[in-house]
Amino acid sequence: MDTKKTQGAGIDFNALRMFVAVADAASFSAAARKLNLPKWSVSRRVSELEAAMGVPLLHRTTRRVVLSPAGAALHKRVATLIASLEEAAVESPDQFGEPTGELRISAPNYFGTAFLADAVTQFTQRYPRVHCDLYLNSQPMDFAIEGFDVALRAGPERMKDSSLIARPACPIHARLMASPEYLQASGVPRQAADLAGHKWVMQRGLPSIRLESKRGSATFRPQGPICCDDIFFVREAVRAGAGIGVIPTFLVDKDLARGRLVIVLPQYHTLASYVYIIRPGTRELPRRVRAFNDFLLEYLETHPLSTSVV
Repeated sequence: MDTKKTQGAGIDFNALRMFVAVADAASFSAAARKLNLPKWSVSRRVSELEAAMGVPLLHRTTRRVVLSPAGAALHKRVATLIASLEEAAVESPDQFGEPTGELRISAPNYFGTAFLADAVTQFTQRYPRVHCDLYLNSQPMDFAIEGFDVALRAGPERMKDSSLIARPACPIHARLMASPEYLQASGVPRQAADLAGHKWVMQRGLPSIRLESKRGSATFRPQGPICCDDIFFVREAVRAGAGIGVIPTFLVDKDLARGRLVIVLPQYHTLASYVYIIRPGTRELPRRVRAFNDFLLEYLETHPLSTSVV
């Protein structure tokens, strides 16, 4: 029998679907979680696909799975087709293309408190067949390995993975804040040069601060006894009188209204950052991901993360 003629025989949709999932995730474990299947089952079916094709499709290491040249060529040909077939398989004519399935979302915890809880609630009310699974932390993420569909980050976002697309959705404004008690004890800064003599509650990863005003700009490096990677801690420590901090205005609406915090040097503002919506850009997106992206852009347009003090 001519083996060349039989190579490729017996290939089915599920085997290709598992191969694409493993290739996208660069991990058998992550692909198995995404498919809700045992890892051994996914591994076996991919091995059977390789045997049917007659070539190795994946190079397996202890930490990552990498496409072989043959695997990369196959993935390029079938990934979009598989995504379209999967989407068509879960939709029926009477649903009129209603989004379905699990949506895995990564975002900082303060986004969850500030607006995501309300936004996701409204989204699931509009699309009840979508199940949202949120992971709220600010740690670096690997889309492929961790299997996320969409992520939100404060930016500008610098991404090492060129296959991802980051879209600015809404500006974030921040101001210098302090408690009235701290300012009464330490003095009220009148100009940017006065900031050097004050205590600071610093957020890790913010080594310098650039202030802008109608008369010009100023850059300085805050020094202080407290540094933290959680913006809620910064807000609470500043409110307790530990010093001056840089805090997004959407996190301090009530504190400003009740006089628990005061804007320092109100003539200055920091350069605006943005909420970025990050998604894969290498293949056609499932309907649920497109629906969430569109919904969130609509939500943030009608619920901007700014206050009247900006």
